[in-house]
Amino acid sequence: MAELSGLHDSAKLYPAVCDFSSKEGVDHLLKVLDGEIKAPLDVVVNNLGIFESKKFEDITDDEWFNYFNVNVRTTSPLHINSKSHMASGRC
Repeated sequence: MAELSGLHDSAKLYPAVCDFSSKEGVDHLLKVLDGEIKAPLDVVVNNLGIFESKKFEDITDDEWFNYFNVNVRTTSPLHINSKSHMASGRC
């Protein structure tokens, strides 16, 4: 964080922990933006991914659906719902 903040004098980074596996988790992040940070959103970094080290044949259908849901689908609600938080003219 310190290294990234030092790249530009006016850069402000606000780390936030969020459970992207649920709509409630995304809603929580947006509430943090509105309530605690009170800053426009310029960039969203999706550093999200899960997978379990298992043999291919040992992965159940439920596990595959969970991997897909978390790794692919969960970022959509954030992008859709964060558009109104983006700085004017940046989206």
